[in-house]
Amino acid sequence: MKLAIVASPSTVKYARPLAGGYHMALAHLIRDDTSYREWYNTRASWMNSEVILDNGAAEFGVAMRPEELLRIVRDFKPTVWVMPDVIMETAATMWYFHMTLTLKDLPLPFMVVPQGRNFSEWLDCFNSMRDALTERNMTAWLGISKFCLRHTERLTILEMLAGNLPSCFTHVHLLGLEDPQELLKAAQMYPWVHGCDTSTPIAMGLKGLRCQDYTTKIDMDWREHHIDAGEDALIRNNVNYLVELARGYQAK
Repeated sequence: MKLAIVASPSTVKYARPLAGGYHMALAHLIRDDTSYREWYNTRASWMNSEVILDNGAAEFGVAMRPEELLRIVRDFKPTVWVMPDVIMETAATMWYFHMTLTLKDLPLPFMVVPQGRNFSEWLDCFNSMRDALTERNMTAWLGISKFCLRHTERLTILEMLAGNLPSCFTHVHLLGLEDPQELLKAAQMYPWVHGCDTSTPIAMGLKGLRCQDYTTKIDMDWREHHIDAGEDALIRNNVNYLVELARGYQAK
């Protein structure tokens, strides 16, 4: 499985090409920060590198409106962009989904993210997106959100999709990794999952913690940081540790 490190402008150096040059850039920062945009523009131009443009819903609470997001997509030209969604809200997410599909000259490919307050609502949203894409003879990446589903439920979804992934979905990506053991289990049990993204190695390193000693969720702080030598070493250790887990085996 490929691993994308989600970084801020001051920590983007830790998102260097790893596990196939897989990256996730945030649309708000691509728009607002020149150095951040140039860093990811360079990666997007490299052969065999993949850059996902996220809509920012997880980091900033709400995704951009489709028109604004698409202006950035057309200028930045990522490998794939994440369609607007609303965390844990099926109806609002489906409204954005259908509205975006009606726009002319929609850049391809894009990632859809089913949402819901529980597994049943998530499945309804997933099925509705599948049916709409199939009816339009369109394909998309499938993003599985961390917010509406517990660790065990995400693995249950992957079990449901194993060998039965609808043809309208070309790739599966796990959006937001907080538990390293979820990463290891997914990589071992479902190697067909294309990738996942995480800010955990940076967030934990800035708190003086190793991912190997993971005990609790650490929120990423998006402010600028002066990183000292100890934090630098911890962040690099954490990134390397999760890269090994994504390859499917427990690192020492």
